[in-house]
Amino acid sequence: MGYADAADSDDELAEIVQNNAKQTACFSDIRLFEQAGGNSEDFTVFMNHIQKRGGKATYLGLGANINAGAHHTCDFDIEEAGFINIVDLLMGVCVDLGKS
Repeated sequence: MGYADAADSDDELAEIVQNNAKQTACFSDIRLFEQAGGNSEDFTVFMNHIQKRGGKATYLGLGANINAGAHHTCDFDIEEAGFINIVDLLMGVCVDLGKS
């Protein structure tokens, strides 16, 4: 048993991600969560580190249409064909961030 940090997503960045996801037809279940982590995830450490230094961070979870099994196990699988959609989403986020 241990402890894992939680992290709060930056509202502005989370909204940019959400708006870009809505413009990408493949993302159908789009939800915002105020807090991320607490489940022994290292990303919350990274988010807090970035935010303490004035940067913006948000948690982005993407699902798959296959049974991925448990994370961090040998049974984990991911649908590689969906990577292009993730790249499109992140490119849109980068373009929007460049405008601000």
